[in-house]
Amino acid sequence: MLIENNQASKQPLMTKLLLMCGVIGSFLFTIVYLIEGATRPGYNAWHQAISLLSQSNQGWEQITNFIVCGLLMVKLGLDPARGDTISISAV
Repeated sequence: MLIENNQASKQPLMTKLLLMCGVIGSFLFTIVYLIEGATRPGYNAWHQAISLLSQSNQGWEQITNFIVCGLLMVKLGLDPARGDTISISAV
């Protein structure tokens, strides 16, 4: 247990922030599409895909949700300290 805590504290701040981008991105995406689906008249989550939320006058909200989530997921895959992707052992 002490070894795991010591290894976690050795991770650079940027790596921790990039990992948080992935966590925040997935939660934010889920919260936005659940709220948007609940407030959209005629939308049924059991029968329609999430992407159908982008095909109306309020579609910009879901399109923005896709873009923000995508950018946060791309940031999750970056590790500027090594210049490559984050390895599973770093997570």
